[in-house]
Amino acid sequence: MAELNERDTKLVQYLNEAYGKEKQLETALEAHIAMTTRAPYKKRLQAHLKETKAHARDVERRIKKLGGQAGGDGVVAAASTLQTAANKAAALATGPLHVARGTSEQEKLLKNAKTQLQDEAEEIATYTSIEHLAQLVSDRETAKLAKRIRREEERMRDFLSRLLPQLTKAVATEEIPAAERGRSPLVFTAHSVPVAMADASPYVAELTAGARAVAGRLGHARWSLAYQSRSGSPREPWLEPDVGDLLKALAAAGERYAVVVPIGFVSDHVELLYDLDVEARAIASAHGLALHRAAAVNDHPAFIAMLAEQPDLVLWQVGTNAIVDEEKPSEEGLLVRKGLARLRAEGVDVVLIDPQYVPKVIAKPGATTMVRVLHNAARDEKIGVFRRFAIMGHWRQAMRIPFGQFTSRDGLHMNDWSYGCIAELLATALLDATSTAVPTASKPTSDRTPS
Repeated sequence: MAELNERDTKLVQYLNEAYGKEKQLETALEAHIAMTTRAPYKKRLQAHLKETKAHARDVERRIKKLGGQAGGDGVVAAASTLQTAANKAAALATGPLHVARGTSEQEKLLKNAKTQLQDEAEEIATYTSIEHLAQLVSDRETAKLAKRIRREEERMRDFLSRLLPQLTKAVATEEIPAAERGRSPLVFTAHSVPVAMADASPYVAELTAGARAVAGRLGHARWSLAYQSRSGSPREPWLEPDVGDLLKALAAAGERYAVVVPIGFVSDHVELLYDLDVEARAIASAHGLALHRAAAVNDHPAFIAMLAEQPDLVLWQVGTNAIVDEEKPSEEGLLVRKGLARLRAEGVDVVLIDPQYVPKVIAKPGATTMVRVLHNAARDEKIGVFRRFAIMGHWRQAMRIPFGQFTSRDGLHMNDWSYGCIAELLATALLDATSTAVPTASKPTSDRTPS
């Protein structure tokens, strides 16, 4: 096989990423179809499975025509091989979860539909990137293929966006008795912060206004605002009530159901998946309260469209949770590369902020590998990196500052001092970038002293 030129090598790489995702979705769609009881929904899933298989065949043919190999071996296909393997692993790992997830049949359908919507958003981003790359390098055939598939994925996305409200209503109907729905309390949550910090900002006022607006839109009079994920010194006052304390109070008042709405978060990350779905749910269950959590906006198309219109710069903190959860660095790197490509396709500048150097991170064997993978992804995509891991490592190793001076008691989160120093360094780096190349911060320059 003839060696590919640089143009076709990059096209084959991106097409192979799309091919791997299509093969993953074949497995996921088959699992969804097997458990879906709604006839119209099942029919649309079956139709999309046919589309997905056709997409995989068409992309594979295009890869071969360019001189590449779909999921093949060799230097040219190395990145795509990793992608295909990661997607296959994800499909095999996710398959059983599609059946097990949720507390009822309707909630399983809802959660699967949300997963499908996320997959559609990822595919749309992938094919948008391929289409624009192909246009830039004058490959009209690849651009035409990517555009056609993207439009089919957009139609599926729109179908799922219309379906989600129906499935959500079905969950409420099935799990919360009609007599309870109108009066079950909504508990809006946001990350707690020190009271002194909150007093110097519009944080509480803006959260309260947002919660009031959502409750008003729903016509729901019973709502409250609580805080979660507290860290820092126990001697320092932080915003209250804590969500766990509020749930106990609701149960003591005779409530049987509560809906938690994480209004202060934009994605379902660890502080929702654990702090709410595990810890708060356990508290609620122990006190006889049925807890239902609303999803964060994640990559809902309307949210992504809003972001695409607004930001000039995205500061992306990435890698810490993946290290703690012992995710494979290669798989996390591929996801980050896709995210970077998606943001760049929207014309947004990005600065990656790598993981924090804290005990629970550096104790994991894959920590330094993850940092290196993230740096390589940023380098390849010509993205600036703010090296938080090196900065905090310098504090500990060169300056001999004890971990207790710049991390919280849980050994994972940063404390007020380290947040202040990192914010100062990052702001300085961003200001410097207005007149020079995007900098890479390596050492702390703050004259603050730990308290």
